[in-house]
Amino acid sequence: MRAPPEILAKVVEPFFTTKPVGKGTGLGLSTVYGFMKQSGGSLRINSAVGRGTAMELWLPRSIEQPADDFAEPDLDGVDAGKELPSILLIDDSSVLRQLTAQSLRQRGFAVTCAAGGAEALAIIERAPHDFDVIVTDFAMPLVSGVDVIRFARNLRSDWPAVVITGYADADAIADRPSDVPLLNKPFREKDLIESIFHVIAHVGAKAIKTG
Repeated sequence: MRAPPEILAKVVEPFFTTKPVGKGTGLGLSTVYGFMKQSGGSLRINSAVGRGTAMELWLPRSIEQPADDFAEPDLDGVDAGKELPSILLIDDSSVLRQLTAQSLRQRGFAVTCAAGGAEALAIIERAPHDFDVIVTDFAMPLVSGVDVIRFARNLRSDWPAVVITGYADADAIADRPSDVPLLNKPFREKDLIESIFHVIAHVGAKAIKTG
């Protein structure tokens, strides 16, 4: 990969891509850059036409003893004796999918990944009871995240789901089911985990009311 200066200056801008339509969202580098900034780090890019490109991810080093400053989500309505919920994670960006899956797995979640909506539909149809929560990107080729959720809820009407997005069309996103929270990219790990437990607790509360 090599990039002239006029391209290099834009590579971390959301939705900027040099790929053909349908081949890239332009969110990969911008999301990585967002993670770096939130963590107090930086992304360094060195590129020379005809030679190639090198990218460095810099994170600050802490001199303090490790401390768990992660705020545990509200577990009301979730059986503390059970294992953490299993997640079906859907994102057509391999970088974001891998980062999110790694983050969740480090917290103890079982995560199955799908590289797009069509693949997710096949997984859901084959094993509709293998996953507790769907976490899906919104804008994907052919099958959107909302399409995935609607298909899943034809099999399980109360299937908990969370939508993550960097998409700009607010009207299209607003068409999702009312009980599906929305997280904008880049999002914090804490916010994603809280959203997962929130949708599980919401289903549990509905079951108690109708029981």
